[in-house]
Amino acid sequence: MYILCYEQSVWYRAELSHVIGFNENSLNDCDFTHVIWTGDFNVNLLEANDGAVQVNYLMHKYALCCLTEYELKPVKHSYVNSALNQASMVDHFWGLC
Repeated sequence: MYILCYEQSVWYRAELSHVIGFNENSLNDCDFTHVIWTGDFNVNLLEANDGAVQVNYLMHKYALCCLTEYELKPVKHSYVNSALNQASMVDHFWGLC
């Protein structure tokens, strides 16, 4: 799941709702006993902004918790697009608590 950098706008809330809705539908449509969810979250999940509120609600609803042992440190990038001169990193791992 990719969460955009937080901004205070209607566009951001609509995009965020689309991403959260897609992931929630994926969880609803499958029978599962094990889940590991990876994400590139460009939003601070400890703040009370729209991104954090919606992601934390989804995590609580499906009993997902942070799996810090899977963090990729000291890896700096898990994705590099040299044509666009951009890089990013899958920086959050969640699993069934």
